Amino acid sequence: MYGSSPTTQKIENYDYYAKAEQQRLQAELDNKDAKLSNQDRADIIAAQRALEKQMQKQHLQAFLKK
Repeated sequence: MYGSSPTTQKIENYDYYAKAEQQRLQAELDNKDAKLSNQDRADIIAAQRALEKQMQKQHLQAFLKK
């Protein structure tokens, strides 16, 4: 990655893993064979929201450093 700072690379790596985790969580929600309770669904959705919040925080911190 030419012209990338270590911070940019860190955010890109985090985004990659966070997006993969979000896809995994979404697949769990979409799985019709799994018998998920309402609490299980709520936990998965909360985890997705926490990941999104963390990604936004990472981007804002990088933006503020610029």
